[in-house]
Amino acid sequence: MKMPRPIWMGAGLVALLLGLFILQSLLHRGDRHRFLGNHFDQPEPAETFQLTDHHGDPFDLKSQRGKIVLLTFGFTHCPDVCPMILNHLTDVYQQLTPEEQARVQVVFVTLDPERDTPALLKEYVPFFHEKFLGLTGSPEATEAAAKKYHVFYRKVPLEGANYNLDHSTHLFLIDPAGNFSVLYDSKELSQTDRLVKDLRAILSTGSK
Repeated sequence: MKMPRPIWMGAGLVALLLGLFILQSLLHRGDRHRFLGNHFDQPEPAETFQLTDHHGDPFDLKSQRGKIVLLTFGFTHCPDVCPMILNHLTDVYQQLTPEEQARVQVVFVTLDPERDTPALLKEYVPFFHEKFLGLTGSPEATEAAAKKYHVFYRKVPLEGANYNLDHSTHLFLIDPAGNFSVLYDSKELSQTDRLVKDLRAILSTGSK
């Protein structure tokens, strides 16, 4: 039995629309930005903390809403990983336009507050870029901030009264809405061009 023409045409139209919808979905998926780091599809609000910046002023993470915050933990006496991370972030920052730089803040939190005073951080952090911020605080405030980001650190005694620190080396991206959005391993940060693309992908969403 032949299907009546209006029904046949209706079924064909539905099939055509379904095909177009599937094609559009596939194309959209192909255009979706692939992040260098571990991007969270449903990011949660970033844990806030209060420390002191290298100018000696109080710092609250909530004051950075509207900007991307690139947050890293380390110490100024670090022989390799910390300066490497900051060097990569300098490269990233220099690839951004002035307008983009104004919407991105690099924050370096010391895990060695006994030695890393605001005065020392003021010499160390701006060496990489004048707009980067270094933070310090009491040992208790430092420990509290590190725990909120599951940052591990411990002293390693050296000769005499000297010591080194073993510590986590991740980079945390907090989006302009204040959400913990992307986690990077320090080994990924040499791919600065991809990190720049990540920043631009987030800035282009208009999150505030």
